This record gives sequence, structure tokens and C-alpha cells, in this order.
Amino acid sequence: MVLFVTGAVLAQAPAFQPVASVLQLMEAVVVPSSEALFDVGDNPPKDDKAWVTLRNNAVILAESGNLLMMRPKDNGDWMKYSRMLVDAGAFAVKAAEAKDLGKFDEVADQATRACEMCHDQYVKKGKK
Repeated sequence: MVLFVTGAVLAQAPAFQPVASVLQLMEAVVVPSSEALFDVGDNPPKDDKAWVTLRNNAVILAESGNLLMMRPKDNGDWMKYSRMLVDAGAFAVKAAEAKDLGKFDEVADQATRACEMCHDQYVKKGKK
């Protein structure tokens, strides 16, 4: 009986419906959250509220990689680069929760690497 109920619930789940384009996601979600993380060196969090804001931006960055995977250009590099963004964001979440400023250079390196590799393949070649 439990399997039947579970199956019925899953069958009624709403279908995924993209609203934003990849470019809109970049402009509205990825860029602002990544800039907040890149800015830590110049403007470190000064109180608990600022650390929470930093952590929230890290969560947004990580989840944006998942959103990008829901709009695949292919099942190879696109998914790999999106996963790299998830990983960079997840690392930033842990660093923010630990209030470890020293980790944010590595966060910036990871995020920059993911973005540059993706942009080299998909943006610079006109594959938006």
C-alpha cells in the first residue's frame, strides 16, 4: 500500500517549467552570488548577520549549478561545469558556516575555473 501511495504522489508532482533563460539565470542569480563571494577579501563579514548573508550567497551559487543542469546544452561538459559550480558553492557554504575567511581564495579559484571553462566552450563560441 505504501508503494502505491508513493507512486501516486510522484505521478502528481508538477512538471519542471523553466521561466528564465540561461543568460537570465547568469545575470540574476550566478553573477550576484559569485560577486558576493569574490568580494570577501575586500569586505570580510563583520558580524553574524553578514556571515549568514555570505552563506546564503554560497547556497545560491551552489543551487544555481543545479538550475543550470536542468537546462542542459549537452550531457558532457555542460553537466561537468555545472557540477563544478555546485561544488564551489557547497565548499563556500562550509567555509561561511565555519567563518573561515582563508577558504574563500580557494572558493574564488574553484568558481572562476568553472565559469571560465564553461564560457570558453559555450559563450565565446556563440553557443548560448
